Amino acid sequence: MTRVSKLSAALILSGALASAGVAGESGAFVGVELGAGILTQTQAGSGTFSPDPSVSTEISQQQGRANVGLDWGVRLGYQLYFTPTHGMRVYASYGMAHVYPSSLSAKDGSNTASENTYLTGQRIDLNIDYLVDFIKAENASAGVYAGIFAGYSEISANSRAKQNNTAESTPTQFIGGVGLGLNLGIQTTLAKHHRIEFGAKIPFLGPVRERTGVISDGINMTDISTHTYFKYASVGASYSFVF
Repeated sequence: MTRVSKLSAALILSGALASAGVAGESGAFVGVELGAGILTQTQAGSGTFSPDPSVSTEISQQQGRANVGLDWGVRLGYQLYFTPTHGMRVYASYGMAHVYPSSLSAKDGSNTASENTYLTGQRIDLNIDYLVDFIKAENASAGVYAGIFAGYSEISANSRAKQNNTAESTPTQFIGGVGLGLNLGIQTTLAKHHRIEFGAKIPFLGPVRERTGVISDGINMTDISTHTYFKYASVGASYSFVF
């Protein structure tokens, strides 16, 4: 066999091995997620306080809070490695977080009262991630991923009050809208089929609730306008099986 023939055979063999490596890591996948959900809300408001018709005062205020609870989710999609170390994936995901942010109680003699507020976050997203494997071995790989997600995000709140033996529940309030953000994390794949990740979903856009109105005590009048911005973030681990 001539030198040219040997070189051609070596190149063909190398290409076949590389293609085999790529094919072993590409495919459809299904997975589960578990971690901490972080529901934040930031309220910004402004108004005009008028103690009399000839005098008015502009007022503004901004405040925010974050509540943390259990987060879980599922995902389904397809990943494609176009080189042994670089790839992309597209997948749909569903997540839910349960948060119990506040609990109030009081007692006056034989009378007792309590109130619990429950928050639930849900989101349905379409995700696109870029995958990079820095470490490559025969039966394992490790690297990072980064991408974006977009979809529908919803926050619901429900309060349950109890006085002595009488309990009352307020109607559940739903605030929904477009959710948009970043996916970031580290990942490892074992035996070409078992993918384990530690990452975060970081939103920069979520549902918004707007309220306007007039408050009057019969003497003074205040025109108010408030915007409450809700975001559903999460951090945790996920497992996916690649077919």
